[in-house]
Amino acid sequence: MKPLLKFLQYTRSYFFIDAYPYFAWVANQDTIPLDYALFQSQTSDNFVDPGSKLIYTTLLDQMLDATVAAMHKLGYGDVPLAISETGWPNGGGAGANVDNAATYNRHLALRMTKNPGTPARPWAKIPVFVFSLYNENLKPGAATERYWGMFYPNGTSVYEVDLAGKHYYPPVPPPDDDGNHHQTGKGVWCVVATGKPVNETTVLAGLNYACGKGGSATCAAIQPGGACFEPNTLDAHASYAFNSYWQKFKKTGATCSFNGVAETTTKDPSHGSCKFSTSSDQTVKGKWCVLDSGKPVNETAVEASLNYACGQGGKATCAAIQPGGACFEPNTLDAHASYAFNSYWQKFKKTGATCSFNGLAKETMTDPSHGSCKFPTSSDQTVKGEWCVLRTGKPVNETLVEAGLNYACGKGGPATCAAIQPGGACFEPNTLDSHASYAFNSYWQQFKKTGATCSFNGIAVKTAKDPSHGSCKYPTSPK
Repeated sequence: MKPLLKFLQYTRSYFFIDAYPYFAWVANQDTIPLDYALFQSQTSDNFVDPGSKLIYTTLLDQMLDATVAAMHKLGYGDVPLAISETGWPNGGGAGANVDNAATYNRHLALRMTKNPGTPARPWAKIPVFVFSLYNENLKPGAATERYWGMFYPNGTSVYEVDLAGKHYYPPVPPPDDDGNHHQTGKGVWCVVATGKPVNETTVLAGLNYACGKGGSATCAAIQPGGACFEPNTLDAHASYAFNSYWQKFKKTGATCSFNGVAETTTKDPSHGSCKFSTSSDQTVKGKWCVLDSGKPVNETAVEASLNYACGQGGKATCAAIQPGGACFEPNTLDAHASYAFNSYWQKFKKTGATCSFNGLAKETMTDPSHGSCKFPTSSDQTVKGEWCVLRTGKPVNETLVEAGLNYACGKGGPATCAAIQPGGACFEPNTLDSHASYAFNSYWQQFKKTGATCSFNGIAVKTAKDPSHGSCKYPTSPK
């Protein structure tokens, strides 16, 4: 390092460094406040250097002056600094969303045009290069590697920013889990427009487009046996497909139009066990286990742990990341590993499993779900509702239970019992009473509005205790 610094000093050249407060913050979230990393530090967040007694209000300044101190120790404290790369990701990891990226780069531009110095070098002029211009959606590695751009690959802007630091922007509101803003407690869906005559040719064309362009997972739920196959009508299937496609691609410019046959709605179109994905402002409280994005990725170790989770956890653990599954996309090692780690941990943590996977994983309170891909969690928030399950406390008449199970699955349609088929999220534990409880509840939730009762010849009972477990979710209607 000394020969390099000597050369830079002699030629009066800059020492270029990549300075990414994001990586420092994401690896030390318990000790570094997010506002301190985003140029929004409050007085309580400021850091006083114990040696120099200098006060730091931003993490970037602290990182730059740490480099200055190291050069000074080697005898080259007068070599000027330049930032070759800095920025904040707009997706792909904890704290990586559009709002934080916009906040960082807007404040960076404002700060560097008005007061580019640091506490140790208040006089310094520091050239800055922002990384990057475009999101790189095909870039390998950690998920955040693909989301540093100020523009999407199609040329549309991810967020507004004036790198000259002259434009005023209103304060950015706090982001929700998907990085967007919605009315509190509400969601927005895209469905077939009501109140106008249905042009079946246009609707069918829109349906085929959404399913074709969106990938197999977009319309998996409306295939025979899927949770949303019933009612088997064009408008019902089109509404699901329109919404699934729009939720998946609206961040990259997709609109809820489909040649004028679709519209947005704030009324949840979900029904029974058929859940329409949405972007909601309501925070999901819970814990998840995901790949640690703040560490270098050892692909061999990640792949080994992924195989362990899928192999030891049973087929259902990784069903969603198989081709056609709701979480197959993005088809990357880190995305699949995060899903597998979490699914295994949620399933076995009560029996001692830890979120470690040889140090590759970490717990997070930021929901990693995206689009129609839902990561299971154990929430601290009580789920209120009613479920219909096999009655306990009595000897089980297996003949009656099996008859009730067959009735529920037969009369309810293929979707009623899809989750308890081999590979389904509720196949394990593979016992008669477990499968019957799921089938009874699924049938009752679907038909109770039309008079169905939770009886099944006296062997079922209603409960206010959620019988869901791991990635197996029992549908419910709030009490």
